[in-house]
Amino acid sequence: MSSFTEPDISPELKGMNGHTPTPPDPTMDISTLNSTTLAMLVSLIADHHLIIRTASKDQLETAQSELESATAKSFGFTAATVHCSASTTLEDFVETILVGEATQLDHRKVANVVIARELDLTERNVQIQALELMRTRRVFSRTAVHTTPAHFLLIALLPERGHNPPLLTPHLNDHFFMLHQFEPTINSLSPSPSIASLSSASSSSFLTRQQSSSSTKLNYTHSTTQITPETILTLRTHTSLTRTTAEIRRYTHNIPTFLRLHRFVSGGVSALSTRGLGHLSKILAVLNQQHPTRPSSTSRNDEALPPRQQQQQQQQQSYVTPSLVAMAARKVYPHRIELVERAEDERSMQWGSDREAVEEALQGASVERVLEEVLDQVECPL
Repeated sequence: MSSFTEPDISPELKGMNGHTPTPPDPTMDISTLNSTTLAMLVSLIADHHLIIRTASKDQLETAQSELESATAKSFGFTAATVHCSASTTLEDFVETILVGEATQLDHRKVANVVIARELDLTERNVQIQALELMRTRRVFSRTAVHTTPAHFLLIALLPERGHNPPLLTPHLNDHFFMLHQFEPTINSLSPSPSIASLSSASSSSFLTRQQSSSSTKLNYTHSTTQITPETILTLRTHTSLTRTTAEIRRYTHNIPTFLRLHRFVSGGVSALSTRGLGHLSKILAVLNQQHPTRPSSTSRNDEALPPRQQQQQQQQQSYVTPSLVAMAARKVYPHRIELVERAEDERSMQWGSDREAVEEALQGASVERVLEEVLDQVECPL
């Protein structure tokens, strides 16, 4: 079974002594990234996949344009957009996500970023193919086996349909690393102040085309790429070195325990999501260190330090804090939590709760409310 495993340290990113990682790219400033691009960066560092949810279907086109722009301009990657519908077939899905010209030997590859728009409308076999792509990193066409690049991200772009979890097959839904609530911006490259932009106001902290299986493919080699593959590998390495104290580990494990025991939760808090919570917390710690609260300019005192001490300051280990764990919980669990729908299924009915009182309580139940109640109940380490 696939799991969120901590990435190994790449040999080319180790220093001369075999243990010290290369410092992150000093030219990359995450404060210049908007929340959507930042969510993509987090998923690429984690080497897992992402759900982006819009408030309505009217925002799908805007979100798609922003994702395609970020893929080309911020990462310099190839992108393929699949316009899914109930009539989308396996062949439509596979052919759409491939980039390059089809030759007799067919050496085409899967795009770096696959945007599956309204993936929840497709038939079960198409969703199973998407899950297989996420797990094995390859797809089969009629003529060849097509692999994914080293940096690969599948994004399910879904509108809010008033149903939680999304109408995806359970295993596919669970294999998406996190959910980001899309917030449209006037300028798709407008800056966001910090990693706190990943958390939206809701506790999920991230010209309309005709619905069809048609596609939009982009293949950019942009000269102003801000985030290089080497930077992603370096941040991934620093994530594996992030420190987590025993108190923070206990706090991280208490959150899913309290979620499972919540009266309005019927399921969805999987072991995969718990591992993802710890992994995402470490990534946020690294990015938080990349974006200090004070200006990043070097002071005269720093310039006066010997080169070795300056290097040690750059290579300080990151630490996970309770606030970062809470932020990660708001990203990892919203698309997974299954709420009780009938009063008969609410656990307090087993020991004599009033049915009408339970029905009234269920009317105000929501994933956001459950998450905030749990975060308030779990004792936070000092």
